[in-house]
Amino acid sequence: MIPFSVHYFALFILHATFAPYFQVLLKSRGFEKSQIGLLLAGAELCGVLGPFLLARLADRLGRRKGILMAATLISAGLAVPLAQVESFWAALPMVMAFGFAVRTAIPMTDALASAELPDPAHQYGRVRAFGTIGFVGTLLVIRLFTLVDETRSVSMMHALVVGALACFCTALLVPDRHRRTTRPALSARDGGDFDRSFWLWMLAILASQFGMGAHYAFFTLYGREVLGLQYAAWLWAIGSATELPFIFFGGWFVRRWGLRWMLGLAMLAVTVRLWTYAALPYAWSVIPIQATHALTFGVFHCATIEYLRRKVDPARLGTGMAILMGFRFGLASVLAASMGGFLLDAFADKPTGYAMLYGLYGIPPLLAGLAVLLWRKGFALPGPRQAARGPEPAKA
Repeated sequence: MIPFSVHYFALFILHATFAPYFQVLLKSRGFEKSQIGLLLAGAELCGVLGPFLLARLADRLGRRKGILMAATLISAGLAVPLAQVESFWAALPMVMAFGFAVRTAIPMTDALASAELPDPAHQYGRVRAFGTIGFVGTLLVIRLFTLVDETRSVSMMHALVVGALACFCTALLVPDRHRRTTRPALSARDGGDFDRSFWLWMLAILASQFGMGAHYAFFTLYGREVLGLQYAAWLWAIGSATELPFIFFGGWFVRRWGLRWMLGLAMLAVTVRLWTYAALPYAWSVIPIQATHALTFGVFHCATIEYLRRKVDPARLGTGMAILMGFRFGLASVLAASMGGFLLDAFADKPTGYAMLYGLYGIPPLLAGLAVLLWRKGFALPGPRQAARGPEPAKA
């Protein structure tokens, strides 16, 4: 468990420098919000293709760790020219290549952990919790010691490079003992890995995370422009800190609540969070609502990973993880960022634009959560892996 704990810690050092600051880096280069939305959408589009293509290759070759290390090195190399570019058309291919690389790291690491940990159902949350510690700790250290200047793209570039290199070095420690497989990467056989219910779940996850995509893409700018917080990136640390116990004890929550309630309630919590941003754009309301991150990410993440571990054969777990992350982060973020940027530019009044953005984006998670909780037949759930062909547990 120790190698994975160390690697997750470093992996989320990288994402603590990417998620809150990448939108600010692009803003510091002089891009408009509509251009930032399109650039982020391009990154996330390649963030769908990259993990899917590379995960299938890794499943075939049995070299998940090698591809993980290559992706982190590429991320470090691309961060340097991104801090200098000023033309939208010059930035677009670089941002897309960056998204292709950086979005591969998490699904590849999750696939390795799910395949290599002796008891992933109980141990995954414990090692993944170190990722949350790394994310929160990095944001706090950056804020306390002013290590990143949000007005200078070079400062943010340095943070990205350090995070990517830390991720590369710790990837050397993780095991990768699974063997190359000649089984098909996509099949409805062998327990129905990718059957109708699987794709229904992916659509529900897409709808839920479409709402969260507006948070991930524009929340730092919302904090600065609407709440008047000069250094708004530290708000991310508050939400991430609340997810820690839910990540660490994820196995217990799965057994206690069941996957259906965990996922359904997490989706509804996205709507509550976004509608608070829209209706109450004040620091006194937005800061405490960050506690819902415990549901919108902590509970949601553990439940989706456990669903995938139960549903997909270990030989195709890399492909399954890439599909999940593609729908959850990639495709959802492509749609959210591209449309959201134009919506914000359409309103000269910043509070009105953000209220429209978060109000509209709260609707799909609401519909997805209700569908998951009410349509039990369509959203069928597998039991634990050893009983995957048995009846659905009553608690699900």
